[in-house]
Amino acid sequence: MFELCDTDCGTPPALTNGDRTVHNTTVNSTIQYTCNPGYDQIGMSTISCLETGNWSSLATTCTVKSN
Repeated sequence: MFELCDTDCGTPPALTNGDRTVHNTTVNSTIQYTCNPGYDQIGMSTISCLETGNWSSLATTCTVKSN
């Protein structure tokens, strides 16, 4: 029988000028993104591993902080 926990989404997408925290890459796992110092984060900071074996869309960007 097919088990969801066996589905792996692989390496999550990288975030330009940011970093990600990865603990697990199987279905229902989440990845937390943060921006490097000097950058503001805009958008959702997490993605999830979907049952399809793909990551949900990365909807965050890191923009240079304005003075």
